[in-house]
Amino acid sequence: MSVSVPRLLPVVGSLAALINLQAVETEQVLTGELLIEGISQNNYLDGDSDAHDRLEQMWIRCGLGTQIKFEDSVALSIGFVYQGIAGDDEDDARSRVALNEAYIDLRQFLRPELHLRIGRQPVSWNLRPGRGGFLYDSRADNPEVNRWDGVRAYWEVDNFTLSPFGFIIEESSGHDGNTSGKLGDRTSIYGIAGDWQPDRLGDDRLFFTGMLSIARNVPLAATRDVDGANLPEYGRELHSYSLGVEMRFDHGIDLFAETVFQSGDVDSDTKFKGLGLSVGMQWQLEQAAMQDNSPVLTLQYDHLSGHRVGDRNLGAFVAPWEGVSDTLIVEHERYGELSGYMLGNLDAFKLTFEQSFGDPGSRRGFTTKAVAALYRLNRSLGGSRDFGQEYDLTLTWHYNEFTSFGLFGGIFLPGDAFREVAPRNDPGKDMISIFGLNGHIRF
Repeated sequence: MSVSVPRLLPVVGSLAALINLQAVETEQVLTGELLIEGISQNNYLDGDSDAHDRLEQMWIRCGLGTQIKFEDSVALSIGFVYQGIAGDDEDDARSRVALNEAYIDLRQFLRPELHLRIGRQPVSWNLRPGRGGFLYDSRADNPEVNRWDGVRAYWEVDNFTLSPFGFIIEESSGHDGNTSGKLGDRTSIYGIAGDWQPDRLGDDRLFFTGMLSIARNVPLAATRDVDGANLPEYGRELHSYSLGVEMRFDHGIDLFAETVFQSGDVDSDTKFKGLGLSVGMQWQLEQAAMQDNSPVLTLQYDHLSGHRVGDRNLGAFVAPWEGVSDTLIVEHERYGELSGYMLGNLDAFKLTFEQSFGDPGSRRGFTTKAVAALYRLNRSLGGSRDFGQEYDLTLTWHYNEFTSFGLFGGIFLPGDAFREVAPRNDPGKDMISIFGLNGHIRF
């Protein structure tokens, strides 16, 4: 039997690549997480205790991946995830295994200051560490696959970073299984972002960030506060212009502000005219004593513009991929997000208190977080603008560097405006609540 030379070439090439790979210095890291969470929610749909819309579920998310570094210039990351839900009703039970992460990092690509990331990757533009993106966050609505497919470049020069990007988002859904108004089928987002951090003056810090982006085929939620606006299911093209600034001072005060202006075409007759704003102050008490467990107090105001009834343009702030989750019931991506009952159209005043206990050096101890929030509609629907008040408490035990256990709860007291936007007919004003516990291992 004879084998032609062309047929042998791919085999020879593969063997040569394998031999060369073995000769390259590599570093392999195993990554993973396990999150087990049980929750109980009540009155989410209508604020009426007589409707018996109680929901009890257990969520499991398990991820396993690896990162392989080739010398110092190339890194490959691959990860799979299982996400399962078990509930009161058999219809609530569902699970899925998916490729959650698959991207390659190319450092010093062509030039020392240029880096590329290509493939299915995490995306979050957040001004403050630990907070979800105000405009773009791939974890929005808690999908199984919380990464986006695309490419992002980083051009770093001194204290300035320029980052052009392009992503394609496939249809996805959160725990409620509803894709309406969520991530759209083949939505594309591209643009350019920039970060600038001037030279430090002592322990003071000044940080600027900005972005110009275009999103095409933008999902629009069919909420009751835009009834009569004759909106299509998807907007044609949304332009967003964002700017953020953070000033951190050595006496423990952190001032922050970010805003987003929106324009573009909903369709041939309607324009986007939204505005989003978040501004606040974070104060670390006892900073002068250099206490690592100092209590932290945060005052914050958020503004999401709403649609004016009768306006030919869409004045609502449109952000179906935001990841803000300061409160458990109204804002949290994983626990229902009552703010999704409106398209933008929400003002929030928030007070947060955080305190840690234990030895910071051992990474063991407890953290407590309490949040109080007052919500009002930005645009009245003809009646009251009072959407309601929320009070949350979260307790977290850090068993070690990789493992934590949490107990959390929150209540929401609906206002008159809640009854105008709740999805069910004839809603009430009974207390809405959530309680839960979880265990989280991450390495």
